[in-house]
Amino acid sequence: MEVIIYSEDRRDSEKELESLKTVLKKIFLIINNRTRTDLPELKPLNSGKRINGSLWKAKKSKNLDVRRQRNLLITTIASELKLKKYIAFHVDGDDVWSKNNRAEINTHKAIFIADVKQVISSYLSSLTALQVDEIVSNFFYIVPFYSIESWAYANKDRLKEEILERKISTAEDKEIIETPIQDLDEIAQIKDKTSIRDFKNFELFNDHRLPWDELYNVQKSFYSVVEEMKKNPNLIADLQKTADQPH
Repeated sequence: MEVIIYSEDRRDSEKELESLKTVLKKIFLIINNRTRTDLPELKPLNSGKRINGSLWKAKKSKNLDVRRQRNLLITTIASELKLKKYIAFHVDGDDVWSKNNRAEINTHKAIFIADVKQVISSYLSSLTALQVDEIVSNFFYIVPFYSIESWAYANKDRLKEEILERKISTAEDKEIIETPIQDLDEIAQIKDKTSIRDFKNFELFNDHRLPWDELYNVQKSFYSVVEEMKKNPNLIADLQKTADQPH
């Protein structure tokens, strides 16, 4: 089982997407609590040079190099999907969860996946639209609202420790620490409201005190991602295969 992973988060990309890997392993365990998380291969997408940032939605950019990089990203993803690999594609919602149905990112997601399908169709012209859809069903958007920090900051104990360690905590820091987990998805620009910003995401995600089940049970953006992935029978079967492997 091979999962090609991408994140628009430059800081995580510089660290081989270790935070995203942790998130995916926790998602796998929620889908199947017997998953052997050491078995799926989680590999950062490699398209010659590491591509990240928001260029994935820059189809109409006036910058030719940006458009070329976006096209390279799309063709690389299409090639991996054609080989029956999974794609986990992290981009932030850039809106609060209560507005998710009309968030601008939905338009960009639809355009991007349509372009991926078009490339696959050009590779395999004999396929029907349904067959292309089947191939692309192994592509998963990982979309936190407002951003990935909305999930990371659910680790209240570690968040408080990291902020206090800096000795420059602010009133906004205190407000985020005290915000209930179910409300974190409703804070716009959440990363900019703490003194640690995204510098400690790895530590927050990899600290055992992060209450993943609670984050899931509030039924907001994390829940939505997990439930969408649950719909894929290929993924369900492959996770079960890992569970069936002897330790």
